[in-house]
Amino acid sequence: MPEFRPCPACRGYDLERRWCHVCDGRGVVDVEAQQKERAEMVKLLRAAGIEVRDQPWTTTTKPYWQ
Repeated sequence: MPEFRPCPACRGYDLERRWCHVCDGRGVVDVEAQQKERAEMVKLLRAAGIEVRDQPWTTTTKPYWQ
């Protein structure tokens, strides 16, 4: 079963949600699908020799600075 959380970019607010490129206007994101997509992108970037830092802010409930 997919796990949905508020979009980290628009936070589900109506005005921001209309133009959000992360959730495509839904206001929520599927955490598991987002993690898989990010893992694939990181793998490709590292294969190309680009250093990528892990930033789990998209999958946690707390902001990354806490």
